[in-house]
Amino acid sequence: MQIKLNGKQKNIGASLSLQELVNSLLGKDAPVVLEYNGNIIKKESWPKTNLKENDCIELVSIVGGG
Repeated sequence: MQIKLNGKQKNIGASLSLQELVNSLLGKDAPVVLEYNGNIIKKESWPKTNLKENDCIELVSIVGGG
């Protein structure tokens, strides 16, 4: 299955939830904001939101500093 991830086409094989995608790319507790087809999705919705062909995902890492 093809999705667009941060502006680039990516083949993810089988359907995954948003949570599974983030876990596979960044790890379980990665501090990120996720945009799904133009909408910011709350983290508690990630496990029950499954990816579909041609979905667009933007992942923005949260970085602290001082």
